[in-house]
This record gives sequence, structure tokens and C-alpha cells, in this order.
Amino acid sequence: MYLCSKAVVANLLDLMDHRWLVTTVLKLGTLYLEQVCTPHKGLVDVISECESMTHVFHLLQAFADSKHRMNAHFQQELADVAVCTTAKLWLAKRQNPCLVTRAVYIDILFLLTRCLDKPTKGNQPVLEHLGIWEEVRNIISRSELITGFPYTFTVPGLPQYLQSLTKLAIAAMWAVAVQAGEQTRDVPISFSQLLESSFPDVRLLTLEALLERFSAAASGLGEKELPPLLWNMGETFLMLAMKENHPECFCKILKILHCMDPSEWLHQTEHCIHLTPKEFLNWTMDIASNERSEIQSAALRLATKVIVHHMRTSEETRDSVAPKLKQWVQLVVSSCGDHLPTESRLATAEVLTSTTPFFLTNPHPVLGLQDTLALWRCVLTLLQSEEQAVRDAATETVTTAMSQGNTCQSTEFAFCQVDASISLDMALVVLCDLLQQWNQLAPALPVLLGWLLGEGDDLMVCVESEHQVEEDYLFEKAEINFWAETLIFVKYLYKNLYHLLSKSSWHPLSPERLCHLQRTASEQCHLLSQLFKELPPPAAFLKTVEFTRLRIQEERTLACLRLLAFLEGKEGEDTLVLSAADSPAKANQLTLPGTEMAC
Repeated sequence: MYLCSKAVVANLLDLMDHRWLVTTVLKLGTLYLEQVCTPHKGLVDVISECESMTHVFHLLQAFADSKHRMNAHFQQELADVAVCTTAKLWLAKRQNPCLVTRAVYIDILFLLTRCLDKPTKGNQPVLEHLGIWEEVRNIISRSELITGFPYTFTVPGLPQYLQSLTKLAIAAMWAVAVQAGEQTRDVPISFSQLLESSFPDVRLLTLEALLERFSAAASGLGEKELPPLLWNMGETFLMLAMKENHPECFCKILKILHCMDPSEWLHQTEHCIHLTPKEFLNWTMDIASNERSEIQSAALRLATKVIVHHMRTSEETRDSVAPKLKQWVQLVVSSCGDHLPTESRLATAEVLTSTTPFFLTNPHPVLGLQDTLALWRCVLTLLQSEEQAVRDAATETVTTAMSQGNTCQSTEFAFCQVDASISLDMALVVLCDLLQQWNQLAPALPVLLGWLLGEGDDLMVCVESEHQVEEDYLFEKAEINFWAETLIFVKYLYKNLYHLLSKSSWHPLSPERLCHLQRTASEQCHLLSQLFKELPPPAAFLKTVEFTRLRIQEERTLACLRLLAFLEGKEGEDTLVLSAADSPAKANQLTLPGTEMAC
């Protein structure tokens, strides 16, 4: 009872606090605006006027963020604030030479359009009743957005004024789109005009607003359909993409094109930018190859969407993009490394998910085996990321792969939402099943054994790198270690390969096919033995970073050697390094005996 009473009192105090805040905001706002509307003379009065409007702006901003903004009583008081505001609209026009004051006054108008945009008790919105929208359209139509700017960025307050005016213009266009429906003649300015501005601030704010709408429409959130103002804008964005030199604006344009349906604009490339659809794809992939930033991720997403569009349309268009697929695979592979920003890896996971039915699980593979396995390796790499967001994004790829018609029988989790903890195992189960369907087990086996061994990792370089950072390793993680995902991956890969080879009617590989792996594993085994001997005596006891790294590589080497021995018929199921029944938690503990050597 005591706790319940405390909760009631707390809620009451919170409510009183908010009502006091809102009431104070509106009273002070009206007071300040009345001061502004009083005739002033002199520089001191102009400064005082600017300060008063700044106070009004911040008070209104606090009210706009309040949860009581829709209260009818406060809406009426806010209407009084609007009346005071409209009494001195010249402050937002060219009659006012101070751009800073103009910007603040326009910001106040913008906040009023946010707070008074709903009808009250069946009446029309206050904005229409007071004629504020009409005044806003008048301000915009006579502003420098239409006539051009006779200023440079050396003029005080110009950037702020540009941003404020652009936000108000965008709000006015959205209002017309809602009210007029198909009729767009009352629009004071078009998005195309804003996008043609020579000022990056204007273009960037416009593109951000457009991207929000296009993203919502593409994802099915918010508005189901785009307003007529945004119809047939593909040509506009294509032309902007060719000439935009501001990085942030260029990135937003690529993102908007990605949100749009390629069937609406891809056929226009030759007409408006003199590039065939194939040449446009080349241009997009070149951007993705040369950039290493948010632009690279946006370009990769766009290129992938164009490729998927070609794959879905006809055999002729599929053949036209076939030569570019290898370059696309290389782009995807180079975009999933742990050293890259999170945004880059999230983009990679997204494109892998969108292309899963075409490239990862297609019953009739479009790519070569090496490229297909490279994409699967990307999925497995992302599933081992240290960042939860990346692992979750890669899990979406696995979920999509398990739900395809030719893979839904391979696991008991088809059409289920699985988490990242079991996605690694499920991905390998699906891959092994697909290799059987494609009859590609024999040529794929050396590649998979290479994954198990960790081919591509220079052991000496890794050890030296770990030794260099040893002094910065300030604490141990006890049961949690830095390479738990690697151990789990080795366990799952070994388990699935062993089961696949045990039950499948595969044909033994010739010794030449596995000669390279046999030699590499043996050499690595010998190198590990030497490196263990060079470690100081306390290393095994303390489980230092260097020792842990070597133990994990030893485990990988043992697993590869035992599978190779099994292929030669020398060992049976009891040779499993990590038993199929072992749980990932056991693999995480990293408690392998330190006295057993690999060779």
C-alpha cells in the first residue's frame, strides 16, 4: 500500500509539474510576443526584440515536446500566442534586414504549424482559421528561395535563416499535400526548386525530409502511398546524382533511389543521364568500390537492388548483369570485415538477405561455386561479429535462407524467427544441405576444410600482433573470452561436415585435391609446436592473449587433421574434437588441456 501511494503521489506531482510548465510557457510566450509587437526604436530595442523572440521560440519548443500539447484548454491559449505572432509577420520578410531575427521568427511560425495542425471540436484547424498557412505561403513565395539569394555565407545569420526557411517551406508543402490531394496548384514552392538550390544546407534538409517519406513508404510504415507531390521524381534524383558534389547530399540521393522501385526510374537512365541501365549499374558499383564511408554502403545497397531487379525481370536482363556479378561478390566480401564501421556490415547483411533467394539458396546456382561459398562465408563472418546489431542482421539472412522452398526441410526451424545464438549452426546445416542438392560436395569440401583450418590467417603475424598489444590487455574476462564465437564456429563446422560426410554417398576425393590442405595443416601443426615452446612458462597458467590465440588455432588444426584422416578412412566418429552433443557454453570456457600438443 505504501509503495502504491507513493506511485500515485509521484504521478500527481508529475502531472502538476507538466501543467505548470505548459501554463508558464504559454503565459510567458504571450507576454514576450506582446513586447515584440510594441513599437521599438534604436539598436538596443532591436536586440531586445530578438532576445524576446528567442525566449518565445524555446518556450514553444518545450510546449511542442510536452505530452499535454493536445489539451483543448492549452490549444486555446496557444491560439492566443498565434494571434500575437501574426501581428508582426513583417519580421519574417525582407522588410526585416536582420537575418538572425528573421530566422527566429520563422522558427516560431514553424513550431506553431506543428502545435496547431489538428482540428478542435469539429472546427477547422486554428492555422486555417487565423490564415497562418496563407501567410506562410506568402512569406515563402516572396522569399529568396524563389527569387535567389544576393548573399554569401559571410552574411551573419544566413545559414540559420536558410535552414529555418527551408523547414517552413517543407512543412507548407506537406500541408498542401494533405489538404489538396490531387490538386497541387497552391504549393508555394516545389521540391525540385529546393533541390536545385546552390546552398547545400537547403538541399540537405530537403533530401532528409524526402528520404523520411520514401523510407516510410518503402517499409510500409506511416503513409502507405506517396503524396502526388512526390510522384515521378525518379528523373529528378537521377540528374541530381550525376551532378551532386556535396557528400552528405549525394549519400541521401543514393538512399532515396534505393527506396524507390527501380521499375519506375531505371528505364529513364538513358534518356535523362545518357547511361544505359547496365552502365548505371557500373557507375554505382564503381562508387561502392572507391568509397569507404556511408556513401559506400548506400551505393552497395542501390547496386544490389538494381541487380535484384534485373534478376526478377527476364532472362535477357539477367544475362546483361551476369558479367558484373563477380565484381559485386567482391564488393560484398570486402564489406563485412570486423575492422569496418558497423554501418558497412549492416549494409552487407541487408544485401545478403535481399539476394538470398537468387544467389545463396537458388536450386540452380547463378554464381559459380567459389562465389556462392564466398557469400556464405560472409554470412558466417557476420554471425560471429562482436556487435549484437550485426549478428541480428545476419540472422535475418539465415531466416530467409531457411524459408525457401528447397531448404525448408533441412531444419526444424523453417519459417521461424531464430536468434543469433543458433543461427550459426542453422546456416551451416542449410549450406551442407544445399551442397548435396547442387551435387557440389566434392569441389566444395577443400574450401570448407580451409574455413575450418583458418586459411588466410598468417599465424606468425597474428601472434606478433597479439604480443604487441599484450601490455594494453588490462584485465581477463574469466569464462568469457574474445574468441568464443570462433570456437563455436569450429565446433559447428566440424559437426556438420562430419555428419554430412558420414551419411552422404560422396565419392572419395583424389589425394591431389586435398594435398594442399594436408601440407598446410601439417606445417601449421609444426609451427604451433614451436610457438608453444617459445612461450614463457606462466603463459599457460595465466591464459594470456597469445596463449589463448595459439590454443584456438591448435583446436582448428586438430579438427582439420582429423577430418582429413577420416577422409582417408583412418579414424571413426570417436575422433570428434568437439562432440556434436557439446553445447556452445562448453566451447566458450576454453578449458582445453594445455599439455596436449597438436602434433
